[in-house]
Amino acid sequence: MSRQDDIYASVTQFAKTPNLYGFMQWLPEAVPGLLKHVVSEMGAHEASMWIINDENDKLVICYNTEELERHFSQSLDSGFVSKAYQEEVPVHHEGINRYVDSSPLIDNEHEQKTQHQISVPFYLFGKLCGVLSVVQLSSDFHSAPREDVQWGFDEEAVTLLVATATVIAENIESNWEKK
Repeated sequence: MSRQDDIYASVTQFAKTPNLYGFMQWLPEAVPGLLKHVVSEMGAHEASMWIINDENDKLVICYNTEELERHFSQSLDSGFVSKAYQEEVPVHHEGINRYVDSSPLIDNEHEQKTQHQISVPFYLFGKLCGVLSVVQLSSDFHSAPREDVQWGFDEEAVTLLVATATVIAENIESNWEKK
């Protein structure tokens, strides 16, 4: 097994037995700050790093900018995060509740309403290992869109998230190569 395969296996191991604090300690020091800055710049409410499990049937949140305790897995057969992973393309949806192929699981579990979402594939050493996503949320299930942010994402936000996923991967790869 190559060193790159070892790194990939280490990353996907976090999806098997999620330990959000462990995953955060594993990330290079600059990554959490970078993600929070990007979330702010985009007018998003939070970002999540989803990692594929070792059975290759679910994506698991291993890091979230707002709630370290947030743990959730998404089957690869539904939702926009899974679509970005399976098709290996950025997925940008506005007014998510209008799409029949959206998945309400996280919103239902956390009593929130996702209005807008961008999900982009995440690679390490050129190998797909997960998705980076950002969302804009309503305050609760019945509220109007929040007024403290510009509503919706533009195409520049998609480009920014793709670039952010690349920078995070480069930081992780560099950090592991130093060990």
